[in-house]
Formats: sequence, structure tokens, C-alpha cells
Amino acid sequence: MNYLFLVLDEQKSQFQKDANELRHNLRDVERSRLEARRELQELRRHVKMLDGETKKKSKELEELADRVRQDEQREEEMRREVFGQKQRFVEAEASREVLRKELANIQRHYVELEDEQRMKERDYQLAVEDSRRLGKIEESSLGNLCYIFHL
Repeated sequence: MNYLFLVLDEQKSQFQKDANELRHNLRDVERSRLEARRELQELRRHVKMLDGETKKKSKELEELADRVRQDEQREEEMRREVFGQKQRFVEAEASREVLRKELANIQRHYVELEDEQRMKERDYQLAVEDSRRLGKIEESSLGNLCYIFHL
């Protein structure tokens, strides 16, 4: 019987030891579970924060994309305007060249008219001088005739 008590006592001791070890393991598991829960909550907060940042960055990206589209539209408008300005410049240059040629023709015609006017004035002056000379000759001839007839 003693032997049986010894075996039972030993088993009891082993059971207590096992129970203590299980309690210790249970506490470790409980601590690990609490720590895992805290880590999970921390990870959830971190995921929520990252989700918020992602949404914020997505919104910023959309705003930047909108700005880029607006800038591209303005650039295209400016290109069109520059093209239009270049066309108007080319047209103005062509008009200016036409006007230069017209001015040169008008100036040439003016010079011709001035030359013609000078020639006419010279011819007129010569005609006036011839007329005066003839008038003097006629006066002189008339004076001679009058003299002859008076005699």
C-alpha cells in the first residue's frame, strides 16, 4: 500500500507539475494572445492611417492630373495662337511687300511726272521766249513799216 501511496503521490506530484506547467503555458498563451491583439490593433490603426494617406495621395494625384490636363490645354491653345500669329505675320509681310512695290511704282510714276512737268515748263519757257522774240521782231517790223509809211 505504501507503494501505491508512493505511486499516487508521485502521480499527484506529476499532475500538479503538469498543471503548473499548463497554467504557466496558458498564461504565456494569454500574454501572447493579448500581445497579438495589441499588435493587430496597432496594425489596423496603421492600415487605417495608410488607407487615409493613400486616399489623400490619390486625391493629390487626381488634382495634379487635372492641372497637367489644364496646362496641356493651355499649351495647345498657346500653340494655336502662336500659329495664328505666325500666319498673320506672314500675311502682313506679304501685304507690306505688295505695298512696297506699289510705293516704288508710285514714286517712279511721280518722278516721271516731275520730269514731264519740267520738260513742259522748259518747253513753255522756250515758247514764251520765242513769243517775246517774235513780238519784238513784229514790233520792230511794225515800227519800220510805220516809219516807211510816214515818210
